[in-house]
Amino acid sequence: FLLIRSFFFDSGKSWVRNDACAQLDKIIDVMVNHPEVRVEMTFHSDSRGTERYNLDLSKQRAEEVAAYLLKSGIGKNRIVARFVGEGQLLNDCGNLADCDELLHQINRTAEFRFLLD
Repeated sequence: FLLIRSFFFDSGKSWVRNDACAQLDKIIDVMVNHPEVRVEMTFHSDSRGTERYNLDLSKQRAEEVAAYLLKSGIGKNRIVARFVGEGQLLNDCGNLADCDELLHQINRTAEFRFLLD
């Protein structure tokens, strides 16, 4: 599998940013050229807000990205989406940590893995 982590969201938002569209288009290209490949996506959030809010936000992000892939012709059976909210932070910027915006941004991401059946 290949792990991609350079995919970010704005704080409190679920829409796909323009820079993220470029990343998604690369993923779509791989999937179109390799129909045996599935993609597993894991959506994270930063720790600001309640755990429930962040879990819901990461779910909304998963739905937005899945819709983008589906609209591009990728079959639903080739997309696995997980959402973890703030449950799997990628750094130490938990609820009580004093982190700057750049460190919080690292947690507002999605991980993509290509899987072979």
